[in-house]
Amino acid sequence: VQREKGFIYVTCLADEFQRVAEGARLEKYDRILEIDGRTITTIEDISHAISKKDNETVKIVLERKRERLEKDIFVGSRAYTKNLFEAYEIRYGDTSLAYMALSCFYESLSLSVMMNFPRGAEGLLLDLRGNAGGAMDEMNKLLEIFLPPGTYVYTRKNGQRELRVITDIKTKPIELPIVILVDRYSASAAEMFAAIFQEKKRAVIVGEKTSGMVAIGDIYALENWRWYVVMCITIDEFVSEGSIKDGVGLTPGVQALLSDDDISLGVDSQLEKAKEILLQKIREEKEKKK
Repeated sequence: VQREKGFIYVTCLADEFQRVAEGARLEKYDRILEIDGRTITTIEDISHAISKKDNETVKIVLERKRERLEKDIFVGSRAYTKNLFEAYEIRYGDTSLAYMALSCFYESLSLSVMMNFPRGAEGLLLDLRGNAGGAMDEMNKLLEIFLPPGTYVYTRKNGQRELRVITDIKTKPIELPIVILVDRYSASAAEMFAAIFQEKKRAVIVGEKTSGMVAIGDIYALENWRWYVVMCITIDEFVSEGSIKDGVGLTPGVQALLSDDDISLGVDSQLEKAKEILLQKIREEKEKKK
């Protein structure tokens, strides 16, 4: 969920919510108004409302496309497995687009992308909205799917130490037109990934300015402490052909904001703008080949 203009609304659904009965399903852009009689105005309100619930059903009052609804939703440990990766095909007449939403850069993400890439797709919509980052190694593997071998992508800096990262896999990259969606919640590895594609002119970036939270942390387990880890911020600067630092963020080539009406009506105008741009890029590629 995210907070927007004083309302809490749904942006991503957990696996369990995708499987519950149709009548009890939450949908993207549902505004959550109440949980078990408690008024919801902040994300903390949701936490307080469900923190003591374990494998129970709660009554949620929500607004969907300006209609007030009541839903009974299961809350329990198995309901918190987030959809980390989503992929499907979008068809426009004879044109096939691949849509992929990445919630974070988790281990084996690059393999998921390769295994689920729709065959015959002529362009790719890569949705990084709400992606808070993740494993740098996995981001690097994903870059190698789309950029030629030997491409300099970025330098990791920490004081006097520098590490130049160059694509290494000797395979032909995917060369389809790409549009990447970002928003204010895209952070760390997600905005670094998008910035590299923008700097290499490999993709059009659509959405709103990213968070600017790009410091990189390394996680260390504490010896003899099974449940405790320490995250140390070890890299304080990311540099490619340009530079992104904490507090700056990435400005998309095409800015597109979700309006209050969009959210109220459940309309994803950012995605529609991205589709429009990608279809135009595909048409331009076809004209070049004539």
